[in-house]
Amino acid sequence: GNASLAVEIVDAAFFGDRRRVVARTASGDEIDVRPTSDAAEPDSADAASGRQIFFDPASAFLFPA
Repeated sequence: GNASLAVEIVDAAFFGDRRRVVARTASGDEIDVRPTSDAAEPDSADAASGRQIFFDPASAFLFPA
């Protein structure tokens, strides 16, 4: 279904030059929020779960994966 895109950032960490951010949706689900530069990794472990979204810091919009 269409989950709310309103999220609360609950955690953020930097791994090398990449940022991993955990956000909580209005329904209480925790999701990974990543820079769009990570979108080219279809073999990501999170991609199969359908809970991964990509975050574009420049526009501050969330996009479902």
